[in-house]
Amino acid sequence: MKKKLRILLVWIIVSSLFEVGLVALLNYKVQNMMGWTESEKNKESIVTATIPSINIENIQISYDNSYIAYMEKGTLKIFNVKKDKVVFEKKSPFTVDKTLGILNYQWLPDRNVLVYFYAKNVKTVSETRVYTKKILDKYTQSETPNPSEARNDNMPSTIEEPQITKKYIDKPVIEWYSLEFQNSNEETAPKEIKNEFSGGSQDIPTGAKIDKIAVSPATNMTYFATSNALNQKLFKITIMKKVSAIPNIENISEMAVSDLYDTVYVKSKVGSAQQILAIDNDSRAIITNNSDHTILGVRNGKVYIGEVKNDILTKIMTTQDLKTLSANPRLETVWQGSIPFNKDTKKHITANGQIIVYANQTAHIITDGKPTEVALGGETNYISEKGKVLNIIQLTKSDTSTLVEIKPLK
Repeated sequence: MKKKLRILLVWIIVSSLFEVGLVALLNYKVQNMMGWTESEKNKESIVTATIPSINIENIQISYDNSYIAYMEKGTLKIFNVKKDKVVFEKKSPFTVDKTLGILNYQWLPDRNVLVYFYAKNVKTVSETRVYTKKILDKYTQSETPNPSEARNDNMPSTIEEPQITKKYIDKPVIEWYSLEFQNSNEETAPKEIKNEFSGGSQDIPTGAKIDKIAVSPATNMTYFATSNALNQKLFKITIMKKVSAIPNIENISEMAVSDLYDTVYVKSKVGSAQQILAIDNDSRAIITNNSDHTILGVRNGKVYIGEVKNDILTKIMTTQDLKTLSANPRLETVWQGSIPFNKDTKKHITANGQIIVYANQTAHIITDGKPTEVALGGETNYISEKGKVLNIIQLTKSDTSTLVEIKPLK
């Protein structure tokens, strides 16, 4: 009996070991097929590419770090990092007139879609009617071209038709496009969609710059700020693609949009007063009128506001991002210290509430009120969030190209 039990026990142990080994082998094979092995993870953790230019401006990274949008000599270009090549170009219709062509663009925060504004001239016809002197008979009591001429009483009255001259002129119009990208591993051309305005587009000032764009992923509301030599205006585009101006907003220096509601937060200056406003349709509320306060970002129901004095960030505060606006809400201090901060400083708020402030070759990461410093290696650096991983995109110029390196931020 004992012998049979020993044999049974041995068989149980052997079959268990075989099952564990088989599961491990299958798991290894699956990971190999799907690129999940540790060696593959390490291999894929650093991505390098080369942009074939050094004259690039307004660099923007797509939400999953697969594409880089930039301007080169008036042309919008989209660079596929994985394929290491430019996959889309949009040129300006003129090289001299800077008010035409790409005005500005913005990646959506949750998918590989780029929205951009494009200005061009459209040929329109202007008609001019030229009337000559009318020739009428005496019964009209009007003068003839030559009063001394004898007229026949039976002569009927005549009216000369006007001469119409047509003149073709260029009328500037602003168009709004979406550029949708598919899997960056495939040779798939992006889908370009012209978004036809349902109304109000004639109110967008032609010849103006579009300084800022903010898109709400939750409500598909788009906000943009325009400026010219006379004034600055803030516009919104609803989900129905209707354009309308938001009144009484001047000199917008900062703008961020809620990721939960239709609310847009702006720092504006009216006269000598500077304030941060929350705007939702026709409602607005003053968040703070302290001129030292700046908008750091909006994420997961919180608005992040910094206090900057003499180019030093000294305090970070938060307030709730509410559906119903509230004036002068309570600002809760979440960090105090000293971080260099100027117009070139970039900001990023992560999904778990980390606050990242970075410029030049240094990133300051504040987690639960505690700061850490991380050295950045590129000449120009961008920090992006891909899933739960923070990546750093480093750009370094060589003789005729710009080297790109994407790797996890440690």
